[in-house]
Amino acid sequence: MASDRNIEEILRHDVERTHRVYKAEAAILQRTVRDAPSGIPYPDSVTRIKNAADSHDRALSAYRLALQRFNDYHLRRIVPDDLKA
Repeated sequence: MASDRNIEEILRHDVERTHRVYKAEAAILQRTVRDAPSGIPYPDSVTRIKNAADSHDRALSAYRLALQRFNDYHLRRIVPDDLKA
């Protein structure tokens, strides 16, 4: 098993990475919605907005999971299964 320091470092890095991805996807979604002509999206705009929203949701889910794993380890010392080996 990895050392306590390595586990925390890995989990912290994962939180930071997923947070960056989430923030980038949030910006893309906001820009996509804002760029819809006159606020009423054309059919292709609807697809672009849906795709951006789906990417945003996936990024948010990954960020939430990374936070949960970090908190579980930091507060309860629960080591994620993939870091036990």
